[in-house]
Amino acid sequence: MVEAMKMENNIISTKDATVEKVLVKEGDKVDTTIKLVELSE
Repeated sequence: MVEAMKMENNIISTKDATVEKVLVKEGDKVDTTIKLVELSE
């Protein structure tokens, strides 16, 4: 879940996967070019 402008947004994968690593911390500023997590199948 990502909070943006006081709204929470779910991030849904297009396939079954496991989150291996979270690449950002709470409070980090991100944009559409930032990788948020690493997934494994």
